[in-house]
Amino acid sequence: EAVRVHMGALMQQGLAKDMEDAYQQAIWANPQVREKVLAEQTAAADAKRLAEAKAKAEAGRKVQAVRGAPPVSNGVQGASGNRSIRQEIEAAIAALS
Repeated sequence: EAVRVHMGALMQQGLAKDMEDAYQQAIWANPQVREKVLAEQTAAADAKRLAEAKAKAEAGRKVQAVRGAPPVSNGVQGASGNRSIRQEIEAAIAALS
Protein backbone atom coordinates (compact mmCIF):
# COMPACT_ATOMS: atom_id res chain seq x y z
CA GLU A 1 0.00 0.00 0.00
CA ALA A 2 2.82 2.41 0.83
CA VAL A 3 4.20 2.28 -2.71
CA ARG A 4 0.99 1.93 -4.74
CA VAL A 5 0.96 5.54 -6.02
CA HIS A 6 4.65 5.41 -6.93
CA MET A 7 4.11 2.13 -8.78
CA GLY A 8 1.23 3.66 -10.75
CA ALA A 9 3.36 6.63 -11.74
CA LEU A 10 6.18 4.35 -12.90
CA MET A 11 3.76 2.28 -14.99
CA GLN A 12 2.06 5.31 -16.53
CA GLN A 13 5.36 6.91 -17.48
CA GLY A 14 6.66 3.68 -18.97
CA LEU A 15 9.57 3.55 -16.53
CA ALA A 16 8.73 0.00 -15.45
CA LYS A 17 8.32 -2.98 -17.77
CA ASP A 18 5.73 -4.75 -15.56
CA MET A 19 4.13 -4.65 -12.11
CA GLU A 20 6.98 -6.56 -10.46
CA ASP A 21 9.52 -4.12 -11.89
CA ALA A 22 7.40 -1.17 -10.72
CA TYR A 23 7.09 -2.73 -7.25
CA GLN A 24 10.84 -3.31 -6.95
CA GLN A 25 11.64 0.23 -8.08
CA ALA A 26 9.06 1.73 -5.75
CA ILE A 27 10.13 -0.15 -2.62
CA TRP A 28 13.77 0.77 -3.17
CA ALA A 29 12.89 4.42 -3.78
CA ASN A 30 11.00 4.72 -0.46
CA PRO A 31 13.46 4.73 2.50
CA GLN A 32 10.92 3.51 5.10
CA VAL A 33 9.71 0.65 2.92
CA ARG A 34 13.25 -0.23 1.86
CA GLU A 35 14.34 -0.44 5.51
CA LYS A 36 11.39 -2.67 6.36
CA VAL A 37 12.06 -4.99 3.39
CA LEU A 38 15.76 -5.25 4.26
CA ALA A 39 14.91 -6.03 7.91
CA GLU A 40 12.52 -8.78 6.79
CA GLN A 41 15.14 -10.25 4.47
CA THR A 42 17.76 -10.19 7.23
CA ALA A 43 15.37 -11.82 9.70
CA ALA A 44 14.50 -14.54 7.18
CA ALA A 45 18.18 -15.20 6.45
CA ASP A 46 18.98 -15.36 10.18
CA ALA A 47 16.10 -17.76 10.79
CA LYS A 48 17.28 -19.97 7.93
CA ARG A 49 20.86 -20.03 9.27
CA LEU A 50 19.59 -20.87 12.76
CA ALA A 51 17.40 -23.69 11.44
CA GLU A 52 20.30 -25.09 9.41
CA ALA A 53 22.63 -24.93 12.43
CA LYS A 54 20.06 -26.70 14.61
CA ALA A 55 19.55 -29.39 11.96
CA LYS A 56 23.30 -29.88 11.64
CA ALA A 57 23.73 -30.13 15.42
CA GLU A 58 20.87 -32.61 15.67
CA ALA A 59 22.37 -34.71 12.87
CA GLY A 60 25.69 -34.70 14.72
CA ARG A 61 24.01 -35.88 17.91
CA LYS A 62 22.25 -38.67 16.01
CA VAL A 63 25.54 -39.82 14.47
CA GLN A 64 27.16 -39.90 17.90
CA ALA A 65 24.27 -41.92 19.30
CA VAL A 66 24.50 -44.43 16.44
CA ARG A 67 28.24 -44.81 16.87
CA GLY A 68 27.86 -45.26 20.61
CA ALA A 69 30.21 -42.41 21.35
CA PRO A 70 29.71 -40.49 24.55
CA PRO A 71 27.86 -37.22 24.18
CA VAL A 72 29.96 -34.12 23.73
CA SER A 73 30.36 -32.35 27.04
CA ASN A 74 31.05 -28.71 27.73
CA GLY A 75 33.39 -29.77 30.49
CA VAL A 76 30.75 -29.77 33.21
CA GLN A 77 30.66 -32.92 35.35
CA GLY A 78 27.55 -34.96 34.72
CA ALA A 79 27.81 -35.92 31.05
CA SER A 80 29.24 -39.30 32.05
CA GLY A 81 28.72 -39.16 35.81
CA ASN A 82 25.68 -41.44 35.72
CA ARG A 83 27.34 -44.30 33.81
CA SER A 84 28.88 -47.40 35.29
CA ILE A 85 32.59 -48.08 34.95
CA ARG A 86 31.80 -50.69 32.29
CA GLN A 87 29.78 -48.14 30.31
CA GLU A 88 32.63 -45.62 30.63
CA ILE A 89 35.14 -48.17 29.28
CA GLU A 90 32.82 -49.16 26.43
CA ALA A 91 32.27 -45.50 25.54
CA ALA A 92 36.04 -44.85 25.55
CA ILE A 93 36.65 -47.88 23.30
CA ALA A 94 33.87 -46.78 20.94
CA ALA A 95 35.33 -43.26 20.80
CA LEU A 96 38.73 -44.63 19.80
CA SER A 97 37.41 -46.92 17.06
